[in-house]
Amino acid sequence: MTSLTNSSASQLCGGVTVYSALRKSGASSGDWVVIPGAGGGLGHLAVQTAKSMGHRVIGIDHSSKKQLALDSGAEAFFGFDTSGDNLVKDVREVTTGGLGAKAVIVVTASNAAYATAMDMLRFRGTLVCVGIPEGEAVPIAGAKAGQMLQKELRIVGSAVGSRAEAIECLELARRGVVKMHYRVEPKEKLESVFREMEEGKLQGRVVVTLD
Repeated sequence: MTSLTNSSASQLCGGVTVYSALRKSGASSGDWVVIPGAGGGLGHLAVQTAKSMGHRVIGIDHSSKKQLALDSGAEAFFGFDTSGDNLVKDVREVTTGGLGAKAVIVVTASNAAYATAMDMLRFRGTLVCVGIPEGEAVPIAGAKAGQMLQKELRIVGSAVGSRAEAIECLELARRGVVKMHYRVEPKEKLESVFREMEEGKLQGRVVVTLD
């Protein structure tokens, strides 16, 4: 069963996390914002929140999540499994003048997502780090000093939001602007849920019942 909810629980966790990240990006209304992981738990909230701020959103995720990302408000979507090595080129071609995005908000736990993010940014663009990659910690590929100097790029980290931002997120939920996409599964299907997560195919959130 798949459903939508505008509950405060989702906003006080994932909602405020992506809301704060978007505010730290420095993007203004009308700016292009790229969200790798756009069809996941944090990602589809980030897409909705970015749209509510007036941003133009490009979603990136597994191609199976395209419809969720578009339904959440993404103006364009690219599957990392279908675009392959052309992902950066595909994204830049959508942005105004092909110059790149004002911000890339990485909400997925993927080193590959971070590796392509810097090349998607325009002059004075910002990479916001939200997702924590698993395994051995590695530097962000593509963060070349020369490129960062010439384009005046920024990299910022964003772990969680403030109390004031949490209150603002609750208002978005109250208005029905941002809603959580989720499905309910019995505990017997926990293994298959983890498999979906590992393969990058899990859409939104999953609630596991224990009774």
